[in-house]
Amino acid sequence: MLILLALACTDGADPLPERPLAFPSADLVQDGKLSLKAEDLPSAETPVRVERLAWREGFSVVQTTVFDLADVDASSLPGHGELSFAGAVRIVELGSGQALPCFAELDAWPENPEQPSLMVRPLLPMRAGTEVAVVVTTQAAPVDPFWEAGGDEELRARLLELGIEDVAMATSFPVADGSRPLTSALDQVDTPEGYTWEYVNEDAANMPEGIWRRLEGTYTTANFLGEDGQLSLDEGSAQRLGEVEADLYVYFPEAVRDAEPGTVPIWMFGHGIFSHPDNYFYEEGDPNGVIELANQAGVLVIATVWRGMTTRDLVVPITAGNDFGRVNELTDHLVQGVANNVALAKLIQDGDLLDDQELLGLADRRQIFWYGISLGGIEGAVTLANQDIIEHGVLHVGGAAWSTMLERSSNWTQFEMLMEDAVPSPRDRQQLYSLSQLFWDPVDPASYASQLAQRSLLWQESIGDEQVPNLTTRLLARGAGVELLEPVVDLPPGLASSASPGLPAMSQFDPERPLPTSENRPAESTGAHSDPRTWPGQHAQTARFLDPDDPGVVQHFCGEAPCSASNDGG
Repeated sequence: MLILLALACTDGADPLPERPLAFPSADLVQDGKLSLKAEDLPSAETPVRVERLAWREGFSVVQTTVFDLADVDASSLPGHGELSFAGAVRIVELGSGQALPCFAELDAWPENPEQPSLMVRPLLPMRAGTEVAVVVTTQAAPVDPFWEAGGDEELRARLLELGIEDVAMATSFPVADGSRPLTSALDQVDTPEGYTWEYVNEDAANMPEGIWRRLEGTYTTANFLGEDGQLSLDEGSAQRLGEVEADLYVYFPEAVRDAEPGTVPIWMFGHGIFSHPDNYFYEEGDPNGVIELANQAGVLVIATVWRGMTTRDLVVPITAGNDFGRVNELTDHLVQGVANNVALAKLIQDGDLLDDQELLGLADRRQIFWYGISLGGIEGAVTLANQDIIEHGVLHVGGAAWSTMLERSSNWTQFEMLMEDAVPSPRDRQQLYSLSQLFWDPVDPASYASQLAQRSLLWQESIGDEQVPNLTTRLLARGAGVELLEPVVDLPPGLASSASPGLPAMSQFDPERPLPTSENRPAESTGAHSDPRTWPGQHAQTARFLDPDDPGVVQHFCGEAPCSASNDGG
């Protein structure tokens, strides 16, 4: 009787083989919202704070998909120097059937004791509100036992409807807008009412050549960070937690010393990663060339800092490297940093800062521009996409897709050692990097590509950039629909070029340095990231684009050939 009963309760089918890692997947969405469980995810010391993602309706527009598949043919994988739509690995919108460009790579972690993860990354921001499938075909790997045994019947049927049959393994997931923590915070940022000067310096003996006056102080603005260093979120919306003092710096170049009152344009400046405005405008010898540029343009420079990515906050990224479950503390600080910059723009235009006697009546509040370098080009893009005060900006060596940038940046080397110690498994690390993009989204320019497409912006790319990989600059450029200024050094696929490009636009500079490896490994430091910012051709182009009388004109100043180390426009 027991045998007969058992036979009656089974259809005799063999159980499916274990499903291999395919992150993310539609299984992680329940009732239209992300349903991640910390216990199912890798972690270091602190479990990933998945409750902070429960408001999301899907994954990132630049989501990396991680597979654990055997016998992948690395030579078949599409690279990031091409736009692959129907190759051995594909991303396709399940609703429209539209193929999206992507590249794929095996984890290049040296002496990997595990089967190397396969990462699939988009080369164009995906569309929020769609559902995509990420497909590894039999051109790249043998059919996985789970898929061969009939696993994921619904996805299999949907792919067959699109004519995709040669599947080794696939996953699908919804794509959603992840910007709410930032946009909700900015909705609560008003014009700061208070500011204080702590230090006024016009002592030539203590000033770098080219700067004759410097102001240091603070301004009072909206605070969104709790005592634990995190945003307080309600369904993804940041809650205002009172007020905070934000850093304020004003630099007076020699060129404006005798300017007529009310005539000097203003440049808001965005500094680089783990740096500070003083490292640019208060540094003897002007190693970044920005003092010379400010004098050439005849502008007043006003700046604050990027919370989380400045010298003072260095403990925040170190903490995240030691304990990646706390990565949201880094991205939460950057939300505050962007909010502080938007507040500063309001203080300049609508507040009484420029009327203060310490500003000497020089500034013209009708002429406010943006110049950002590196992090100032990345988070500067986020800032400019989310305000309507600054109409024109130059974004020097910026990019997007933070989770893709991380491992490839020369800045990552020191943090990679912390991650290796905290999370020994390379496969677990790749899953965490992919997951981290959900936290990066609010401060990732890729989340705002459609807004950036409507802006008067000039991206400046340095060929072989070892800190901000060219592939991430080009991903954003495609998403924002930029046109490349001729002459070009290397025309990226999917971008058009012109001697008189429309806006937004991008120009290229060639430091003539060795190119980084194409693998997901930290690049060697070459100077390619920083070299062009001192060139006369770059200075002339920047000053021309931000010309107060006729802004937004993209011009080449290095003759018939591209700007390069041997042809710098001097």
